[in-house]
Amino acid sequence: MKKYIVPLPLVFATFFFVWKKQEVEISPETFQEETAQLAEDQLVEPTSSTVKPIENKETEVAQLSTNDEPIATNDSDIRIAPSQAPPVSFSKPRVLEILDEVKIATMESVIKTAEDNQALDTRISLVKTSMKHPLMILEEKGTEFGQAEEEVTIANAHVATHFMLQVVPGTNLVALEEKLSTLGCNIADKLTDESFIVQINQDPTIDEYYAVKEALEGIQEYVDVVEPDYLVYAIKTPNDNRLLNLWGMHNSGQSGGTNDKDIDAPEAWDLQTGSKKVLVGVIDTGVDRNHEDLKANM
Repeated sequence: MKKYIVPLPLVFATFFFVWKKQEVEISPETFQEETAQLAEDQLVEPTSSTVKPIENKETEVAQLSTNDEPIATNDSDIRIAPSQAPPVSFSKPRVLEILDEVKIATMESVIKTAEDNQALDTRISLVKTSMKHPLMILEEKGTEFGQAEEEVTIANAHVATHFMLQVVPGTNLVALEEKLSTLGCNIADKLTDESFIVQINQDPTIDEYYAVKEALEGIQEYVDVVEPDYLVYAIKTPNDNRLLNLWGMHNSGQSGGTNDKDIDAPEAWDLQTGSKKVLVGVIDTGVDRNHEDLKANM
């Protein structure tokens, strides 16, 4: 048997040649195509049941809310439920509430329609009450008087049988009395040296009341000012539209607090609204004396 001697370098060269033939050469273009194909194989299209598009922030807030409660967009905002909000319309002026308690009858009533569509109509009524001065003139401004949609915006009342007169300084009171007599009036009471209550001698109608007032204003040689004797009253709950921010005064939970954890201010105002005879001293670092809520009482 013959023996063949194969040089070692030839063996390594043959092995290397066979290995190179089996290797797959990858170009940059081939790599990109394979990468793209791999991405397509791994991509899973979303289904409509798993992804819900959100069009805007309001939709997102609505989806995140699980209890249907309003979500505040600012920590400083105070959101008040409609039941806690102060009335802004269709509320009866306080003077009407007072007269409802003492009114016996409405003697007559006149409605004056505003010429301007934007202005309020006026209703003037002569009302008989159980008060010290029974006859009162009630003036109301509003819309839809006498209708189911009637709304009174402003109202005031004053005594129908007398006026308050401030006379010109140095007026001869005897001459004034004579002049008043021709108008069906007389001086009923003295308030100051130059101020008097002038009474109408008989119960007037609405037209007679305003006619006497105009006549008194016409005697300028004697009379400086003619004023009705208005029905005045204490405003119990203030009409400040920021009152609900003061939870310490009246707490209905409007800012997230506990209901009725307050000083019961509205209940106190029903009993007493204060007196100028009471002096209040505030110990503090300073006060704005010109503040709209303090200036008149400083």
